[in-house]
Amino acid sequence: MKPPSTLQASLLAVVLLTAGCEYEVALSDPMGLPIDESVLGTWTKLNEHGEVGRNPDQISIYAFDEGEYLVVAHGRDPIYFRAYPILINDIPCVQMKVLADYDETRHSETEAEENGKLYMVVQYTIEEGKLVVSSFDPEIISPDITSTEKLMEAVHAHSDDPDLFGERDTYIR
Repeated sequence: MKPPSTLQASLLAVVLLTAGCEYEVALSDPMGLPIDESVLGTWTKLNEHGEVGRNPDQISIYAFDEGEYLVVAHGRDPIYFRAYPILINDIPCVQMKVLADYDETRHSETEAEENGKLYMVVQYTIEEGKLVVSSFDPEIISPDITSTEKLMEAVHAHSDDPDLFGERDTYIR
């Protein structure tokens, strides 16, 4: 298996979020927050009509430990994320990192991690038993930011903006 390509990294947003925003750096280190057990399980994405379409995207969220998740975006080539809860102005979010998929005989782990934007921040709520997720609007928080400090500055500068998080995707169990 080869490391995640730029194309695969771009597909992350399509798999989880229609308007996802990916970064080369994490916004935050773990904050020591416990996972939210209400999000655990397998979720199926609803289409724009609020229905399960013909080939819906699915994600599974597992407890990795008391403070981290393992998230799987299912599909022909599943993508695995390690994630932990963070707060942005008391808004529950999850910092996600793609777990590099690489062939040790041809690529080092470092090489795999250097091959693309591996981080996402996802805001979520549970509304009427549905998981509603969104990520930063790339028009507000540029995906070209390459340092944690600059990313944090941008988020703080726009933390009161109601459009900080972009389009919402809805999933059902």
